[in-house]
Amino acid sequence: MTERKILISRDPVSTSDDFDHEASLDYGTTETLATFATKIFEYLPKLKNTVWSLQSGGRAVAFIYTGDDPKDGRYEIVYDILVRDIPGQKIHCALFQNVEYTFLSNPPVEMFPECETLLEKVKEYEALYHAIRRLIIKAKELMLAKDQLWHIAMEERNAFGKKGDITMLVNEIASGAYDTYRKPDIEDAMWKLWNV
Repeated sequence: MTERKILISRDPVSTSDDFDHEASLDYGTTETLATFATKIFEYLPKLKNTVWSLQSGGRAVAFIYTGDDPKDGRYEIVYDILVRDIPGQKIHCALFQNVEYTFLSNPPVEMFPECETLLEKVKEYEALYHAIRRLIIKAKELMLAKDQLWHIAMEERNAFGKKGDITMLVNEIASGAYDTYRKPDIEDAMWKLWNV
């Protein structure tokens, strides 16, 4: 079987995490993400009560998560595609932990207290994050008016759920409150939604 390589990157796990945050991993030409996920888990630091969101092409393609045993990795594959078909031949592993475990300025997964597990919180977080990101992109790149943004927001209302005032968010985006769609700007919008 011919081997190819894909670039895997990851978030740091602590302030003293000086190890290489990128690796090139081999995969077979017919290998699917479902089987390749075990190789990614072998590469990742072993942490308990953690979710790694495997992201490619602006979306989560899989999740790897652990409970109290950091060596017991479990997998949920969102898109079981051939590894060779992964956009740009890159996967980034984003780290999510509950507040008591994380050293990072925590992604706002705690805004989803109705979710029973960290994995469910991460899924809700990512759905809301990407819905807001799409709104900001459309406002910036397509110069959409407020009523058009509102229509798009309503099409994605499942992602917003009961989180705050969507009207306020659409007004802020339409007024240019978010200059970019960088992660800090989007998470700022998420916090504002939650704290209304």
